[in-house]
Formats: sequence, C-alpha cells, structure tokens
Amino acid sequence: MEQRIDLRDDTDPMNIRLGNTNLRTAVTPEFQINGSYRKKLSYHYLEWGYQRTYNAIAMGYVYDLLTGVRTYRPENVDGNWTTNGGYTFHCALDSTKKLNLDIPFHITYAQSVDLVGIVGGDLKLPTSEVTAPSLIGRAGGESIVRRLALSLSPTFKADIGRHHLELTCQPTWERLTGTRPDFQDFHAFTCRTSLAAILKLPWKLDLSTDLGLYTRTGYADENLNTCDLVWNARLSRPFFKGNFLVVVDGFDLLGQLSNVTRTLNAQGRTETYTNVMPRYALVHIIYRLNKRPKSIVSN
Repeated sequence: MEQRIDLRDDTDPMNIRLGNTNLRTAVTPEFQINGSYRKKLSYHYLEWGYQRTYNAIAMGYVYDLLTGVRTYRPENVDGNWTTNGGYTFHCALDSTKKLNLDIPFHITYAQSVDLVGIVGGDLKLPTSEVTAPSLIGRAGGESIVRRLALSLSPTFKADIGRHHLELTCQPTWERLTGTRPDFQDFHAFTCRTSLAAILKLPWKLDLSTDLGLYTRTGYADENLNTCDLVWNARLSRPFFKGNFLVVVDGFDLLGQLSNVTRTLNAQGRTETYTNVMPRYALVHIIYRLNKRPKSIVSN
C-alpha cells in the first residue's frame, strides 16, 4: 500500500524514493507433485515443484553518473520463476533398523529479475524523464540472474545400545550467471560435515555433543570463503529421582564462529552483524515440582 502512494521522498538527497500508482498485485501460482515407494527395509521418495511470480515488484533505480544520485521506484516485472526436484533414498542396513542410511538429492534452477538504469553525462534529461519507468528500459533495463544448485545430504544413523550416533555430510554446488555486462559468473561450493552423538555415561550422566565443519569456497571475496570448525556439547545429570536436573551447555567451544554473517544471492550481497556472544557456557538448574492429587473414593 505504501509503494502505491504517489509520493516523492527526498529526505536523503542521494537516495530519492518514489511511489508508483500503477503497481499491480503480484500473483505466485505453485505446482507440486510427489510420490513414494516402500519396501521392507527401504524407502524411495520423488518430488518436483514449480512456481512463477507474475507482476513481481522490483525496486528499480536510476543512477546518475554525474551526481551519484540514485532514484528508486517500484515497478512490476515478469520472469521470476523457480523449479526444483529431488530424490530421497532411505535404507535400513540391518533387520532391527538400528543402522539407517538416508541419501537426499536436490536440484534447483531459478531465475530472478531486477531493474536498473544508468544516466551518463551525455544524457541531458529533465527530472520527469529521469524518474520515468521508460528510462529504466532505455538506459539499463532488466537484470536477469539465473541460479543452478545441486545438493546432496547423505546421513548415517546408528543406535548402539543406549547410545545414538549420527554422521551427516551436506555438499552444495551452485552456479550463478547474469545478463548484465558487469556481472561476473561464478561457481561456489559449500559443505557441512557434522558428527553428533547422544551418550549415556556412568553416574547417570547424559552427554549430547555435535562437531561440525562448515566450508565455503569459490567466491571472489575472500571474506566469503570460510572454513569453521564448530563444537557444541551438553552434559546433564538428574538428582532426587529425576525431580532435580543440572545441565551444562557449551556452545562454540573452539571459538571459531563469527558474529558477522555474509550471504550472496541473485539480488546482491548481504552482511549481517549480530550483537551476541557466539561462544558461551550456560548452566541450567531445573526442579520439577509435581504434586499428585489424592485419590478420591466415592461411596
């Protein structure tokens, strides 16, 4: 509703924002199909989906090379769509189903459309023409980014007595291409490998721990190419027949997590700063007060 108001916001003279009374409502139909097949010890699952957005709202802008002023205006664009498919295989490796293997595979192909316009020093246009929607198509036009992603997430789970072990590896490869002349096509690879365990120790101690390695490569910016080893653990012990519980949590015991998160998608790069302590220890003391009512005997 706010974007449809015919209003010029030049509070920041370097970033002027306009409304557009001709905006149409965006509509996104979605189609999905899936199927499964089971055997005694195995399970197969197939899925495919497609969605397309009509009249998507893009925040197009015109950039004046002489003054550095950006003039933003929401516009309707078409051509945003995503299709994805997947296959998941599950298999119990023994007759008691205490050893299990899951292998999900997914493929995603998406197209994102945005708008950008550039006004050079040789374009002597009045303000009304600079902010007109026609200039976006003439000076810059649509910016189309296509993303292809392949991911595999094999997981092995084992129940050994009272203990539980889980090993997961999640590699993802993606390729981004764009139609703009200054867009640099690139390939990126990310992988998360983790080992988790729930162990029953002597003296009624329960240990839950997970060790994960997060790897990202292929980005032109070295700040995005990271390799972090994260270790979390929780140790707990009940007292007084389980009514009193003491829990000790340790998060990021190796101190390799950062409070800065960097992501890159079809529309740009985003850096998020979180004002928290990524590494900490926490003690929980829990007392369960359960009072049962006396039984009522009716005559």
